[in-house]
Amino acid sequence: MSTADLKGFKVDYVFIDPPFGANLNYSELSSLWEYWLKARTNNLKEAIENSSQGKGIGEYRQLMVECFKKAYEVTKPGRWMTIEFSNTKAAVWNSIQTALTEAGFIVANVSDLDKKQGSFKAVTTPTAVKQDLVISAYKPNGGFEDRFELEAQSEDGVWDFVRTHLKYLPIVKKQGHDLIAIPEIVSYIQANSFSTEAPSQEQVSHAAAVVVEHVLSRPVKLRHGFGKQLLKSLLEEPNFLDDQHTAVMAFTKDILPRLDESIYGWLLDNYWEELEQIADDSSTAIFFRRGTWFSRTMLLEVGVDVFSHDDWHDRSSRFQKILMRVCSIAEIFKELGKRAQDSLVGLIVAESSTRASVLKHLLTLRQQERFVQPV
Repeated sequence: MSTADLKGFKVDYVFIDPPFGANLNYSELSSLWEYWLKARTNNLKEAIENSSQGKGIGEYRQLMVECFKKAYEVTKPGRWMTIEFSNTKAAVWNSIQTALTEAGFIVANVSDLDKKQGSFKAVTTPTAVKQDLVISAYKPNGGFEDRFELEAQSEDGVWDFVRTHLKYLPIVKKQGHDLIAIPEIVSYIQANSFSTEAPSQEQVSHAAAVVVEHVLSRPVKLRHGFGKQLLKSLLEEPNFLDDQHTAVMAFTKDILPRLDESIYGWLLDNYWEELEQIADDSSTAIFFRRGTWFSRTMLLEVGVDVFSHDDWHDRSSRFQKILMRVCSIAEIFKELGKRAQDSLVGLIVAESSTRASVLKHLLTLRQQERFVQPV
């Protein structure tokens, strides 16, 4: 059944075991049977990392966003979706998480799934994933998003989210063949009650509130909501920061420790996508300079390995104009991997022979021979 068949329908539960990055090339693996059946798969919308299809991690993430949005559309408010995950690459894991959030789901739990019997690859390959992860997420109840938009910056908004979120979380969990109570809640109730009877709803609510207070008292890492607002300010407000390298660098260093590490790649991808569109507009030069300085400082602080070498090669073709500037310093350029380096140098040479000569000190002898000397 396709999503077109579900138009007008609402479901109580969704289970998805999606493709995970470049784990398997599904449509190619079906080629033999398709030739036999005289049928061909239209793989334009196949959610996968596949160089022959021109799909990198960015395309994969966007296709997963579209899939999760379809699931969100047909899921009833307050109902659940389960996603099975099996991949060792952090970039794929981050893509799944950010895609879920962008679609509107709220992740409530991530746990491991012991399938007991491993696949042939899991058994014979030392580096293969031995256990799958199960992501449990729910669609917020009606009106929650509207209330959150209005109250997100207030204490009332925080507690509205907490109360709504707690309604979806269980007070027991499965361990073996038994159901056991959530330890944090039980320990609080036992410490504050002489009763051996099952806790009342009031006790559970109070204990949950104490646990929430404890969690909120710890430093909170900012995620996508803050990231979106940050990008909006960086891209639209000329007076948000002084138009000076030192000011932007100091701001970036100050904000990074407050960001959740899982959104680093997402933040840069979304920032570069916007900067790429304004690169040739002289009226937005201040925002492009700011983006160059912010991106450089972020990469120097958190490390270029926020993306793999393959990911850098993919981004060097997607975000050509901004990455030519961001990556034209030795500390970043030398860590990108040869394919991304060659791609960027080729772009720089094509744009300006003068700029290429400035980059000679960054390049290996092989790259100088291929690009700089002919120019």
